[in-house]
Parts: sequence; C-alpha cells; structure tokens
Amino acid sequence: MATQYVCSFCGGQFKQVWRCRNCGTVVCDTCSKGGKSSMLGKLTRAYVGVSTLGLSEATRSGYRKIKQKCPSCDGKDLIII
Repeated sequence: MATQYVCSFCGGQFKQVWRCRNCGTVVCDTCSKGGKSSMLGKLTRAYVGVSTLGLSEATRSGYRKIKQKCPSCDGKDLIII
C-alpha cells in the first residue's frame, strides 16, 4: 500500500506531494502552481488549445512550472516527496 500525503491547503490525499524546504509545508502539485481552473477557464483553454494546435497548452505548462512556489511562504525551493 502506497503512502498517502495530505495537502496543507486543499486537504486532498496524494501519493506524491511537494515539501517546502523553507517552512516545511506540504502541498500538492495543483496548489503549488496556483490552484485549479474554473469551468470557463477550462473551456477557454480547450478552444484556444485546439485553435493553436496545442502550442498554447505547452506554453502554459512551462509557465506554471516556472511560477511554482509554496503558497505559505512564497518559497521556490520545493522538493518532491
């Protein structure tokens, strides 16, 4: 049985989470990258993704990875556990 970690912000249980080296906060991948998109955001992204042949989604993915941080202390030194 795999270990389940609890996100400090959304309360969800995950097999893999991030831990901030600065403050020790445990966060899931979604919370470390700014949260989930709304339904309107998802529909807009789908439309733009199809019209740009996926280039916008590849760009968005890279941007979210660069902007990843601890929501508690804004630290960028996250390690995966």
